[in-house]
Amino acid sequence: MVETSKSLARFRTIAYTVIFEADTKAGRFFDLALIWLIVASVAVVLLDSLDAVHQALGAGLLLLEWLFTLGFTVVYIAGVWCAPQPG
Repeated sequence: MVETSKSLARFRTIAYTVIFEADTKAGRFFDLALIWLIVASVAVVLLDSLDAVHQALGAGLLLLEWLFTLGFTVVYIAGVWCAPQPG
């Protein structure tokens, strides 16, 4: 049990470093990947707003929008989980 909580604490520290520290290689990669995912998400929403594109690719774009939403939700929850607790 003690080993499990140590492993969890170590994983939380690693997650914090990757998510919040941009001065590490993993942190820079995470930030760049997140920026590209945000740009791709906005592009999908913009494409979906065009009627001709929506008619042709509406179901696929809707799926992508939900995948982006799920992914951003996971990142948000991970950030809340690994953030230091106040107090």
